[in-house]
Amino acid sequence: MRDEDVLRMADALWDYILKKHLKEYLSDSVCFYRATVTTGAANGVMGITRPYDSEIFLPYSFGADKLTVGDQCVVLVFGDPSNATVFGGI
Repeated sequence: MRDEDVLRMADALWDYILKKHLKEYLSDSVCFYRATVTTGAANGVMGITRPYDSEIFLPYSFGADKLTVGDQCVVLVFGDPSNATVFGGI
């Protein structure tokens, strides 16, 4: 996924949040980070790691199921770190 695609996806997501009036609740707690795919998509989750962290398994969104081991991805977190989703690759 190219930078332009990630930006377009982020803009669409923010529009959705604004329409649902969730901005007040989420604006301080939405973040994203870059990670490496360590286990391919299976049963609705995939394994990822950040530098110096252990592997974690997260659900993924459209297109992320095509990522393979070693690919870089974007992880979007809503509030608590356990509420994260893998989005497309970088």
